[in-house]
Amino acid sequence: MDEAEKLGAPGSALRHVASRFAAHPFAQARWYLLGKPYFFLSLQDVQSFDIEVFPLNRTPYYERFEFAMLRIGTRALHAPLAVLGVFAMALLAFAPARLRMSPEARHAASLVALLIAYAIALHMLAAPFPRYAVPFRPMLYALALLPLQAAWAAWRARASARVAAA
Repeated sequence: MDEAEKLGAPGSALRHVASRFAAHPFAQARWYLLGKPYFFLSLQDVQSFDIEVFPLNRTPYYERFEFAMLRIGTRALHAPLAVLGVFAMALLAFAPARLRMSPEARHAASLVALLIAYAIALHMLAAPFPRYAVPFRPMLYALALLPLQAAWAAWRARASARVAAA
């Protein structure tokens, strides 16, 4: 083993990944294409405890009822909002007209979606620790509202059409 391999040179890492793909191509493809993005967007960070990245002596999230309910609610809403946010990203990429947005709003949402997609892609290549997704969560949650708004608008349009027809 030469000095570069001992230090973890990129070539050594690429050879290691290539050997794993050669041995188990479908499992590795599933891990890189589905597992890493899922883990990156999840709240299950292996290096933290619940909502804390670093151990704390005291936190209101366990000591005060209001904060505890906020923590529980956040954990309950995270998965549905993350799924809806990724769905919104797909709609923005493949069927933006379905979102019924102004061109300016669609452009802004598309830029946010591209930023999140870039972060996900980057962490598909590197370590997908969920703590690195923290800055992107508010943007992902905002994108999650787009399909809900589009569904509400479609429902309202159908209801108005029924009323007008009656």
